[in-house]
Amino acid sequence: MAETLIFTLVFKSLWFTVYYLYVMDAERRLTGIVSLRELVTSQPEQIIGEIMTRDRVILKL
Repeated sequence: MAETLIFTLVFKSLWFTVYYLYVMDAERRLTGIVSLRELVTSQPEQIIGEIMTRDRVILKL
């Protein structure tokens, strides 16, 4: 799954640059973010939940 995601992002990056991915739960709520650098350099057996950043800032406008 991660290989497919990385390939898709690299292919699409011909049009724009992606540095971070949003991690969503089954109800499509934001649960964290992960940088592509962290994803690419992580161990293959690591799950996204282990490498993602859960702290986030919420702004109300």
